[in-house]
Amino acid sequence: MKDTISVTGIEAHGYIGVYAKEKKVGQKFIVDFTLHFGSIGATDRLDDTVDYSKAAQRVKSYIESAECDLIETAAADIARMLIRENGVTGVSVTVHKPEAPIGFKFSDVSVTCNLLWQDVCLGLGSNIGDKRAHLDYAVAKLKECEHCKDLTVSDYYVTSPYGVVDQDDFVNACVRLHTYLTPLELLDMCLAIEKERGRERTLRWGPRTLDIDILLYGREVISSPSLTVPHPDMDRRRFVLEPLSDIAGDFIHPLIGKSIRRMSEELKD
Repeated sequence: MKDTISVTGIEAHGYIGVYAKEKKVGQKFIVDFTLHFGSIGATDRLDDTVDYSKAAQRVKSYIESAECDLIETAAADIARMLIRENGVTGVSVTVHKPEAPIGFKFSDVSVTCNLLWQDVCLGLGSNIGDKRAHLDYAVAKLKECEHCKDLTVSDYYVTSPYGVVDQDDFVNACVRLHTYLTPLELLDMCLAIEKERGRERTLRWGPRTLDIDILLYGREVISSPSLTVPHPDMDRRRFVLEPLSDIAGDFIHPLIGKSIRRMSEELKD
């Protein structure tokens, strides 16, 4: 169970909408939000909880100044603002548009956005050019990303190539962080960072300037055409398990049911 603080019924006049009249005249919006915590009320000190009055004012100010077209965007923007600013484990935001131009009588239109900080592990690798510099670049980009926090980096390891052995040795590392990005949003960010370092995908297991793999995303199991989590075969790859043990030895593999540290210790090769 998680503790929560909720504020409901925040009214504000805004100009969020697709039509010209919505942009010019505006209309009433109502916002509800819930902040999730591990625990609250342990000390009876304001500094140890959230100033929900300030948070509510930030929400009201956002609605009054927002220039987006969709309440979907507004709900996501508010959720990201609240989860970054309030030291919470997660947020839920609902934006109501009771005067939406639907054309007949109705009670309400609303959109809800839920965000949760997820414990995520990434694998980094490079065997072209300045390998350490490529990994340093990836770490720096992840550190400066506003959607991530609590980043920890393993030692860098020089490892033999896997799969295609006729290539230069790799430098590998792992990163553990918290993010509220969805798995596919995180994947897109990783691919963008790879591209910035000149990554070209020509040969499976072949040479690369930079490789960033999503190894673990909380306890989630994902199987889609573009992403598989936990990362396939990570349990048989010492160049993954050893650096990952540095920073996430206690992380339990959701399919195998063993800790990363134990998996690394049991790996024969």
